[in-house]
Order: sequence, then structure tokens, then C-alpha cells
Amino acid sequence: MVTTLEAPEKPRLRESVNTALLNASDRCDQCGAQAYVRIEFAPRLNRRMELFLCGHHYHHGEVKIRQSATAIQDETWRLHTTS
Repeated sequence: MVTTLEAPEKPRLRESVNTALLNASDRCDQCGAQAYVRIEFAPRLNRRMELFLCGHHYHHGEVKIRQSATAIQDETWRLHTTS
């Protein structure tokens, strides 16, 4: 089952996912833009499998990602908030 963090007031987060917000130093593994999504996959060979994606690349592959991810920290809502 995949869990998702959509907004800070309604966290639905599996314990092993880092609860800290992604920051500007977290970069998309596809294009290098700021990452707004952290995806965890089942560990392989005793190594933690983690992927960082920008909103574009996450939404582009969201269906396949959700099929194989164990946890998703989705902060794309931050792109639509105003200060």
C-alpha cells in the first residue's frame, strides 16, 4: 500500500518516511529541478531505494510509480500555495 503526504494539516505518512519537508537542495533525479516528491521503494540488497522527482516527472509517471512504491511524500501542493 502506498501512503501519501498531501498537505501538512492532513499527514498520511508511513513511519519510515522522513517527515521533514523537502527543501531547495533536494533535486529531481531526472532533470535537476527542485524536487517536490520523494518516493521510497522496497529495499534491495540491504540498500534503501529512494527517488526524488519534480512535479512534472512525478505526474508523468505517477501510475507506474504508485504500482511499485512503498511510500510517497508528495509536496506538489506547495507549488500552488501563495504567501
